[in-house]
This record gives sequence, structure tokens and C-alpha cells, in this order.
Amino acid sequence: MTTTISKAPFSLSEGKYGVTEKKKEELDELQINLLKTQRNVDQEKAIVTALSEKSEKLKGFLTVAGDNSAQALSNRNLVDEIITLAENLQSNSKIAFSEMAAAKAKTQVVSVEIKALIDKLIFSAELINKLSNLVIRKKAQNPLISNELVAMVGAAGADANNAVALTLVALKSAYTALSSGIESRATTALQYNQVKDLYTSLTGISVAETDDKLQGDSMINATKIVKSKSTDSKKVTKCIKELLYEAYENALVEYEILHKASIDTTKQLSSAKAKLDKEEVQLTSYKSGMAAATAAALA
Repeated sequence: MTTTISKAPFSLSEGKYGVTEKKKEELDELQINLLKTQRNVDQEKAIVTALSEKSEKLKGFLTVAGDNSAQALSNRNLVDEIITLAENLQSNSKIAFSEMAAAKAKTQVVSVEIKALIDKLIFSAELINKLSNLVIRKKAQNPLISNELVAMVGAAGADANNAVALTLVALKSAYTALSSGIESRATTALQYNQVKDLYTSLTGISVAETDDKLQGDSMINATKIVKSKSTDSKKVTKCIKELLYEAYENALVEYEILHKASIDTTKQLSSAKAKLDKEEVQLTSYKSGMAAATAAALA
């Protein structure tokens, strides 16, 4: 009987000790899970924040790209109109070779001025291509690029597009003025030379004259206009039409790149938010479990 009495307190104490250790282990495990989940929540919040910022920036880039595409299309259509005007003017300009010599000096002066205008237009068109490549290729992939740089490039692209559009409008007005100014053979000859140079710069197609002599008062047979490929000696390295068509194609490609990047980012953001919600639910569960386990351990 003494043995039974002496063993009872020891057995009860051992059981109580075992329960306490088990509760401690449960609390430790809950604490570890709680810390891990809290870390996951913090990471997911950082990801969601970064993706949200990237998504907003891409939306801004996409708007700019859309505006650039619209402007590039307008420029492309405008240069097509100008080329049509030039072609019509060429077909209506019957050159009198006997009077070309008298107009040669004036033609050279005008040609220099027109060439300067063409050089500026080509420079503007090339600037569009460079800006188109700079605006998207890097920015869609790297949201860390400064907003100041993005704004500067966007403004430069808009300025270049506006410059090209204004220059093309000026050229269109010049062609209209030339069309209405044909009053004499000398004027026709002068206009033809201007149109010929501009048409070559616009299209890359050279216009060659024959050495036929003027016979009588007939101007119809005085010249033969022969269109050849831009492999002639008067070819331009890259005609304005080609540059503007390339600018439009590049604008479309860049818009598609941004559009795809925006869609991908939206999907990533949606996935990250779902993960964050899941982790936050898990965190709440662990906190509740931790509170319950702590209360039970202290009971």
C-alpha cells in the first residue's frame, strides 16, 4: 500500500509534464509557421506593389504608343497624298527644253533650298525611328528606368512627329502652289525640276529626261519621263516614304510589345494578389491558432 501511494504522485507529475511539453512544442511550431507566413505575406505585398507600379507605367507607355501610332499613320497617309500630288504635277508638266537654259540659274538656287528642306525632313523621319526604338525596347522590360527619362523621350518623340507632320503639310502646300503656278514654259520647267527632286526624295524613284529637241510648239513630245528604281545615280539612301512607312510599322510593333507586356503584367498582378490573399488568410488562421494555443497553455 505504501508503494502504491508513493507511485501515484510521480505518475501524475509525469503526465502533467508531458502535457506541458506537448503544448510548448505546439506553440513553437505555430510560432515558426506564423513567422514563415508573415514573411511570405511581406514578400507578396512587395511583389504586388512592384507589379502595380509597373502596370500603371505600362498603361502610360501604352497610351503614348497609341498616340505615336496614330501620328505615324497620319504621316504615312499624308506622304502618300503628297506623292500623288507630285505624280499628277509631273504628268501635267510638259517641259520646254529650249527654255530650260534660261531658267537654270534660278532652278539651282531653288534646288538648294528644297534640298535643305528635304534634309530636315529626312532627319526628322530618322529621329522618329530612333525614338521609336528607344521608347519601348528598354522600358517595357525595365520599370526601374526613371520617369524623367521616360518623359523626356516621350516629349522628344512627340516633337519629332509634330515636326514631320508640319513639314509634310508645308510640302503639300508647296506642291499645291506649284500646281497653280504653271503659267509659262519657263515656270513649267522650273517646277518640273523642283518636283523631280522632291519626288525622288519622297519615293526613291529617279526621273530621267531624254535629250529630245523641242519641235515646233509641241510640248507633249518634248520630254519623256522615265521612272527607274532607286538604283540610279540620283537615288537617295532611304526615301522619306520608306522612312515614314518604317516608322508606322515600328510604332505598331512597339504598341503590340507594350500591349503584350501590359497584359502579362496584369496577369502577374492578379496571380500575386491571389497568392497574397491566400497567405493573409493563412496568417490570420495561424494567429488565431496561436492565441488559442497560448490561452490553453496558460489554463
